[in-house]
Amino acid sequence: MSLNDTLRKRARLVEEGLTDLERWSDPASFQGGWERRSVIAAQWVPEGSRLLDIGCGTMFVERHLHPSVTYWPADLVKRDERTLICDINQRVLPAEIDAADVIMLLGVIEYVFDVPAFLNRARRPGVRLVLTYCDRESSNFGVADRRLHGWVNNFSRAELQGALQQAGFVVTRMAQVDAAQSIYEAIAAG
Repeated sequence: MSLNDTLRKRARLVEEGLTDLERWSDPASFQGGWERRSVIAAQWVPEGSRLLDIGCGTMFVERHLHPSVTYWPADLVKRDERTLICDINQRVLPAEIDAADVIMLLGVIEYVFDVPAFLNRARRPGVRLVLTYCDRESSNFGVADRRLHGWVNNFSRAELQGALQQAGFVVTRMAQVDAAQSIYEAIAAG
């Protein structure tokens, strides 16, 4: 498939409200540069936590976690024998979402159609989200460019923080990962 065909397919799937299962089943879809954000994210996971890594991909983050962290990888397809099947857009979430102390979403929110519904489902008193997002200001991608990436939403930094707050999360820290993406820690209020 040519690059133009691939980009058109991504845009069509976005318009149809579908997750690109074929794309995320292909290991070639994962970028080596994503490990940097995993290193940062792992530092934000408290020792002894139970971590649900939604969109775990190549599980870069697991390599950088403290050994006391219980790690549950979750993704659209099996990455290994432990992988829990998950598709936020179809509201298919593993039961571990209710037991996790930390829910990690690295490079995932851009692909979620109904972010408020997911945030409301994930919220439990004290649960911590660690997520990355390429917001409008940092990524410099217009809506059309975002659709070609397969991104289904277009939040500004303030809009994403507002969505977190509306769902009952308090943003406790934020940092820039690279020129395009920021990392956030948000904890659900009691």
